[in-house]
Order: sequence, then structure tokens, then C-alpha cells
Amino acid sequence: MAAVLRLFTRLTRRGIVLLAVGVVVYVLVEAISFVQTYPDEASRMRLSEFGDQPAVRMLQGIPHAVETVGGFVVWDGGWFLQAIIGVWAILTTSRLLRGEEDSGRAEFPLAGPVSGLQVTATALLTVAAGCLVSGLAVFVTIVVPSDDVLGAALFALGVAAFGIVMASATAVASQLVGVRRQAAAIGAAFLGVAFVLRMIANSSDGRSWVSWLSAFGWMDRLRPFGDNNAGVLVVYLVVAAVLLSGAFVLRARRDLGAAVLVRAGDVRSRPLLLQSSIRFGWRLTWGTLVAWGVGIAVYSFFIGSLVKAMGQVLADDPAYEQYLDLLGMTKEDISLGMVAVMAVITGLMISLYAAWRIGAVRNEEDAERAEHLLTRPLTRGRWLGGHLVLAVVSVVLLVLLAGSATWVGTAVTGAQVSLLDTIDASANLLPVILVFGGLAVAMFGLAPRLTIGVPVGAVVVAYVLSFVGPALNLPGWVVGISPFYHVALVPVNSFALTQGLVMLAIAVLATAVGWVAFNRRDVVGA
Repeated sequence: MAAVLRLFTRLTRRGIVLLAVGVVVYVLVEAISFVQTYPDEASRMRLSEFGDQPAVRMLQGIPHAVETVGGFVVWDGGWFLQAIIGVWAILTTSRLLRGEEDSGRAEFPLAGPVSGLQVTATALLTVAAGCLVSGLAVFVTIVVPSDDVLGAALFALGVAAFGIVMASATAVASQLVGVRRQAAAIGAAFLGVAFVLRMIANSSDGRSWVSWLSAFGWMDRLRPFGDNNAGVLVVYLVVAAVLLSGAFVLRARRDLGAAVLVRAGDVRSRPLLLQSSIRFGWRLTWGTLVAWGVGIAVYSFFIGSLVKAMGQVLADDPAYEQYLDLLGMTKEDISLGMVAVMAVITGLMISLYAAWRIGAVRNEEDAERAEHLLTRPLTRGRWLGGHLVLAVVSVVLLVLLAGSATWVGTAVTGAQVSLLDTIDASANLLPVILVFGGLAVAMFGLAPRLTIGVPVGAVVVAYVLSFVGPALNLPGWVVGISPFYHVALVPVNSFALTQGLVMLAIAVLATAVGWVAFNRRDVVGA
């Protein structure tokens, strides 16, 4: 057991560290943005009134104690923190349970005096430890600015418990299906349904009871930094215990490599998209692309639906008027400015997708499926090039989808924004997205195990630098490292052509480095 625990710890330690660092950075950004954007009681009262609008409530939740630093972080960023830790828990759990069985590596621990149930318990213990470390990072970061130990503790425990619940649901899925990506998809669907239920619960007071059916909604019931309803933590524990019990029962009823849900009779082969390596790559990843697309479309729609309301509130805020002056904007530009600023957040999300998409290439190599293709008359360059084409096409599709969904949201609420404006705002981030995609390719060639970790960390750091750097008066060369810093506010301003071409050149150079390095190293090399 101890050896298995050390193995799983070694497999997850980088991810846990990166997750904790990302959590710390995000909480700091939220706290700093609150102090800077809402410096007085009047602006905080306007925030509370704005947050109680139905469209805002559906996305952010019902505002509680938003006039405090801690309450604002919970309301504005709590759901996103939970989503980050939940996604990590889903991917890591499916990797340690079903992924290790898919690759055949799970056979080695079970060859010794260790049972399948013990391996499952050890994997879940490792994921739970990662969630608790992230919760500790939340507590340490928010307890000082909020000056509320109890509120910080409840917030941290709620975030960590959310990740444990998602890991428990994915553990059940890993017993039901026989492929890792299917288990991860079921876990992601569980997370998505929870978010939709929370939106329904917050749409009106009469539907608030629905929040008890959503893991996202339990944080709204917990109300850290407000009422501090510590008893809600019992709900997390009970649901996690039930799911874990189900996972262990199902694991005891199946053999290694098998699944509980199997199709009766012979399963017909599906030759669709198997005619070439690039088509096969599309077949393997289109489902995940659809999931990302749905998430980005829903988020963009609600962001678009908030543009008009946010513009009306901010137009009467003197502090925001000074901020507009710094950006070279006027009150008449508020709607377009909101679209431009929110497009940066969407660009951040698509940059994370680009890193994941190159990570999927690494997964094909790590799972030894790439070897079967590369033993045929298929060069490494053609194989990797096909995946790169698919990655670029996928990114462009997500950019267009985000812009279109944002416009639909603005159109529904009557904001004076055109479809071309929202598409321009989303496409403005393409050079930035390609930079991080190129960085992922470079890591794939030079240090394959860091294919996802380095670009994801770089995305977070770059965004924080562009946001916090000017406020902290950091040197220009430090802030200038961030690609986000060089993005113009399109459609308010014109596209920064020179900066865009420079970023495109950097993306091409990084991709070329990764391409050459991949052709020179061993397959599945470290």
C-alpha cells in the first residue's frame, strides 16, 4: 500500500502544486480587483444591487456579504474556483483509476499483495489530498485580506469538498465504463448538470430549493463570510460517502480491465474517421471539443446578457469613469468595452483548451497508441502536423462560437452590439491563444511530461501579470512578458497588428522547436 501511495503521489505531485499555485493567484486577483474596483461603501452598495439582478444571479449566484473582500471572492470567483478544482479532480481520478487500467500499468501493483479495492482507495486518497491542499491554499490566501478565520475556513473546506465530490462521482464512472475518456466525460457531465441546476435555483426565489440538488449550490447555502452555515458541510460528506461506497461495491464486482456496463452481443465496428491519422485524431477528440464548446457558449451567452446591465451600473460609478479615461474610452464605449474585456476571459479559457489539445497528442504517445501509427508509412512530422491542424481548426471554431454566443446574449437583452463586434473581440485573442498552443508544442518536443503543466501555468501567470501588474506598478518589462498585456481593446480600438504579428511569429517559432525536438527524441521519451 505504501508503495502504491508513493507511486500515485509521484504521478500527481506536479498537478497538485500547479493547482495550488493557480488557486492562490486567482484568489489574490479577485481580492485585489475588489479593493481597486470598489474602494468605497457607495460602489459596494451598487455592486450588491447589480448582483441581485436575475441574469447576474444565474451566473454568479445570490450575493451575500459582497461588500466584504471574502464575500466578494466567494460570489465572483467561488464557482470558478470550484470548477477548476472539480475539473482537476475528474481528470486525475479518471487517470489513476481507469487510465492506469487502460494502459496496462495497473497490473503491476496488483501482482503484489495489494487488492483492487486498496488501489482504488489509495487513488482516491491521493486525489482527496490534492483537493485539501488546494483548499488550504484558498484559506491561507483569503484569511488575511478578509480578516475572518471562520469564513475563510468554511470557504476553503467547501471548495475542497466540492473537488472530493467530483472525484467520487468520477470513481463511480470509472467502474461503469471501460475507457478513460468516457469516465472523464461522465464526470464532466455530472459537473455540468450541477452548474445548470444552480442556475435554475438562482433564477428566482421560488426555485431556490433546487440548489440542494447541485454541488455548486451547496456553496450558496454555506454562505461563508456571511451567515457561515457550517452544517451544510455535512451534505458534501454524505454525498461523497454514498458515491465512494458505490464505487467500492462496483469495483469489487468486476475484473481488472472490465467494466460494469457492457453491451450485450457483438459490437459492430465503426470505421468512420479511421481512413487517416488526422481523421482518427478528430475522432478521438471531437467529443471533448463539443463539451468545451458547450461550456464556452453558455458562459459567453450569459456574459453577453450582462453587458447592458453592467454598462448601466458602471456608467454612474465615478471610479469606473476614471478607469475608462485610463483606457482611452468614454461612457458611450461601455458596452463595447465590456465585450472587449470579457473576450479576454474567453481567450483565457480557449488558451487552456489549446494546451489540453496538445496534451491529447501527448496522451496518444504515452498510451503507446502512436507507436502503431508510426510503424506504418507515416512520418512523425505528418502525424504531429495533422494534430496541429486539428488544434488550430478547433481553436478557430471555439473563437467563432464564443463571439456568436456573446452576440446572442447581447441581442436578447437589447444591448447595442453587433455580431461583427463580438466576433472581432473574440478573434482579437487568437494570437495570444496560438502563443500558448505553440508553447505546448515546444514542451511536447522538449519535455513531454510538461506538455500541459507549463502552458497552463503560463496562461494563469500571464493573465495575472496583465491584470495586476499595472496596479502594483511593476516594471514595464515584467508586465510586457504577458501576451495579454499587448492585446488591444477590440472593437473599441483597432487590432494591434504589430503585436499580433510578433505573437504569431513567437507561436510559429515555438511550434518549430517542438516539431524538431519531437523528430529527434525517442517516442514516449521523458
